[in-house]
Amino acid sequence: MSKDQQQQSTSIVIPAYNESAAIAHTLQDLCTEPFLSDAEIIVVDDGSSDDTSARVAEFPRVRLIRHRVNRGYGASLLTGMRAATAQYIAWFDADGQHEVADLVHVLNTLIENDLDYVIGVRENVKNDAPIVSQYGLNREGSADMYYKGGNMLHTIR
Repeated sequence: MSKDQQQQSTSIVIPAYNESAAIAHTLQDLCTEPFLSDAEIIVVDDGSSDDTSARVAEFPRVRLIRHRVNRGYGASLLTGMRAATAQYIAWFDADGQHEVADLVHVLNTLIENDLDYVIGVRENVKNDAPIVSQYGLNREGSADMYYKGGNMLHTIR
């Protein structure tokens, strides 16, 4: 799959509840990342009482879906995943706690290794440690484990 096909085949779902203070920065970072230039970005405003939706509306490329009342993080993820149109779906928090570069790394791992899913795991967040491991299941049912910190790849068959 070419880089253009990878970009076009990714939807990023962002649940948001009262995130007006952080959402614009998060969306700016996602919208200016070259690898994500064609990715579909969906924000699910989960019944916010602040101006989260107004901040999201400042980004014409971002699709906004609103829950009338707060239904919770999981319901927001489901709403976004159901609305997603791309082959691959990632979710990203609205509050700026994640790095866009880490999302790009996870998406590359998912796509380049033809995995069904990848889960990024952070450890020692207070010490600014990098993503330590990622787990994925490929289409044949084999589990793969990737260690970023040690630059090693371990496959469990």
